[in-house]
Amino acid sequence: AHGPIVFFYRSDGWLWNCMDLFLVTISVVEVFEKLGLLGGFVAFRVLRVLRTLRLARVMKFLKLMSYMQQIRRIFLLLGASMSMLGWSLVAVLSIMLLFAVIFTQGATDYLRTLTDIERTPRQDMLQMDFGSILKSVFSLYTAISGGRNWGTFTDELNEVSVVYVLIFIFFVSFSFFGVLNIVTSVFVECAMQTTQKNRD
Repeated sequence: AHGPIVFFYRSDGWLWNCMDLFLVTISVVEVFEKLGLLGGFVAFRVLRVLRTLRLARVMKFLKLMSYMQQIRRIFLLLGASMSMLGWSLVAVLSIMLLFAVIFTQGATDYLRTLTDIERTPRQDMLQMDFGSILKSVFSLYTAISGGRNWGTFTDELNEVSVVYVLIFIFFVSFSFFGVLNIVTSVFVECAMQTTQKNRD
């Protein structure tokens, strides 16, 4: 255990330790005053000074400024990465649109060959998930983001052809192991460059 000299004078945060001791002393005097343990004139003089100095408690906030530097750095990196985020979204959306056209074309051509009486619940789900470009894009987004189990989409596309199942599996593998990892690495590189610029 460190002695009082080390605690107050030789430690890195000795100024904050002294301020903490000062604030505790103020609180103790206030307690004594409320309990009537101080004389009237003495209590008045002491509390008058201490209430003035109690404004020093605002200085306690400065102790948090060291943590604010880390938060500032996080927001700085987020701001510097916004343009990269925009282009990454454009790239991911373009890939999803390409595959969405393929799946929508196959699903709509297959559903045209069926009558309403011949449709099964799974084929109705195929219409709901791949009946239009927007629906297909949303389905692909939920598949790669974990919104839905992509195995349900393969069951629906299997109604059309096993070829579309293989294309869908390729899309998920390509997006998850390729595109998303590349986007993550680009963000990391951008963050490292921004940090290096701030240090310079």
